[in-house]
Amino acid sequence: MKVDVFSLKKQYEDIRGEIKGPMEKVMISGGFILGEDVKLFEQEFSDYCGVKHGVGVNSGTDALFLACLACGIGKGDEVIVMPYTYIATTLAISMTGARPVFVDIDEKTYNIDVSKIEKAITKKTKAIFTAHTLGNPVNIDVIRKIVKKHNLWWIEDNCDSLGSKYKGKYTGTFGDISTCSFFPAHHITTGEGGA
Repeated sequence: MKVDVFSLKKQYEDIRGEIKGPMEKVMISGGFILGEDVKLFEQEFSDYCGVKHGVGVNSGTDALFLACLACGIGKGDEVIVMPYTYIATTLAISMTGARPVFVDIDEKTYNIDVSKIEKAITKKTKAIFTAHTLGNPVNIDVIRKIVKKHNLWWIEDNCDSLGSKYKGKYTGTFGDISTCSFFPAHHITTGEGGA
């Protein structure tokens, strides 16, 4: 039996009537790149997340890469990340010339093991990437203390946890920058894209 994991056919059939008009409007206007509907999506997505700004990009990978650049991450820097994450996270770090430093996961949560982070910090460490695996938030209180103590950037990869909350506040709103992917396997899809 063949299982088409990333097929959107069933979902499309269920919502075809609801999205046909808006999709046709965007396609006719040609405004699917930097158009009014993109601005509207960015604003509504930002409002939902409870953040001031959101910028739509072509992929989650580029969202991660741009987050690195915004934090000044580059050649010679190190970024702490867990190995149990999608390849895009490590790729984005490497694209800047920085080196990913892997810190193992906690076997109970599948998130980065916060008790091992400080042992991995060096003079070259510039940031910590956290992902909230399968919607389970990392230990935000501990991460917050570590980044403050060591003056590090905190980038949240929120692809798997859109809508998850920690102490009543959405994940993706704790770090310096948060990214999200809209690939078909994630909570919200635009076919592709990221923010």
